[in-house]
Order: sequence, then structure tokens, then C-alpha cells
Amino acid sequence: MAKPVRVLLEPREQVLAKRLADRRLGSKYVPVGAKSYTRNTSPWMSHFLGLQGEIAVSKLVEFPIGEFISPSGDGDEPDLYWGRRSVEVKSTKYAPPILKLDKLTDFVTDVCILCHIAEESVIDVYGWISREEFFSCHKIQDFGYGGRAVLEAVGLNPAGDLNGCEPFVNQGGINEESDHA
Repeated sequence: MAKPVRVLLEPREQVLAKRLADRRLGSKYVPVGAKSYTRNTSPWMSHFLGLQGEIAVSKLVEFPIGEFISPSGDGDEPDLYWGRRSVEVKSTKYAPPILKLDKLTDFVTDVCILCHIAEESVIDVYGWISREEFFSCHKIQDFGYGGRAVLEAVGLNPAGDLNGCEPFVNQGGINEESDHA
């Protein structure tokens, strides 16, 4: 498995993640289903973890996150865009991280990127995978609440080559040996 790229969030980026988590959760008029969250993670914390990953990826590839707020949720809209390509960022606090989707139809973007929240402000970007690749190599695993489509981080394309693959337009270098601050 390729080494993840570590991204350090600045205090202002943490404030942005918290503010957007408040706004996204507070704006929902559609009830947030309890099944969408684990027993150990509140709906707010799920938003916050996800936003930390989104901000880390946007910082890594030098492209802004979407700060839109939709009262009915994101409606499976992508987290980020690069040209015509859509990207979803999946974040987890669990180690080792795995890419986990409730169902295959949840993968609606061109690319998905997996992040691990190592600690607050420290995000490890593990890698990326296209929808076609995920469909061909995922496994079904039951965590006690039904089968989920999963892929271990070892099955991802390295995060270090995000700027070298076609979905991304960033031409700046990514150094796997250094932290991104």
C-alpha cells in the first residue's frame, strides 16, 4: 500500500469545518436517519469529519470545496469538481480505514477519495478510485447492519499521484514525504 499523504489543517480551516457542519446539520428540514450514522458518531460529528476530509483534499489539490447548504441534504451531489469530473470524499475516524458504501448506487461521482482523520487537524489522504474500478474490485461485508460495499485502502490508487491522474487538473507537485500545511 502506498503511503498516505498527511494534510495539516490550519485553525481557520478547522473553524470553517465546524461552521459548515453547524450550517449543514442545522439547515436540514428532512429528518436525518439514525441508520446513516454509527452508534459512536453523532450526526454533527459525521458532518464535521466529512468536512475535514473535504478541506484536506481541496487543500492537497488546490481546488476549493463547495460551501453550499441544502436543506434536503446533498442529494448525492459531488463534494468537489475538477473540470467535468466529479469527486466524493469519504472520511473515517476508524483505523485501518476502508472505503465503505451502503450500496453500490451510492457511488455517483467519477472518483472517490478516502481520508482518515488521524486526529483533529491531522488528515491522512489514503488514495482514490474511479467508479469503474470500485465496481470491479469491491467486496460485500456485513458489519452487523447488512451488507456494505467495501474496499480496503490497499486497493486504492495512491494519494501521491492525485495530481498526475486525468481527473485532476492541479499541476502542482505533491510530496509524500512532507506534510501539507
